[in-house]
Amino acid sequence: HIDNCNNFATIRIMETKMDKLLREIKKLQKQIDDLDSRLNAHIDFIEKVYVPLQKSIDRFKKFFK
Repeated sequence: HIDNCNNFATIRIMETKMDKLLREIKKLQKQIDDLDSRLNAHIDFIEKVYVPLQKSIDRFKKFFK
């Protein structure tokens, strides 16, 4: 009977630790998703600014060669 109680206690401790790890993983995944979204928005902004300037930049590069 004591062994069964110890086994159940050990299982409960492991389940609690696994639940904590799963919460941490979900938290990290949300942070990654948020960073990914912000990075994509930043890349889009850079592309919107750079593309119209690309011809001018190329002309300046040729001028200074």
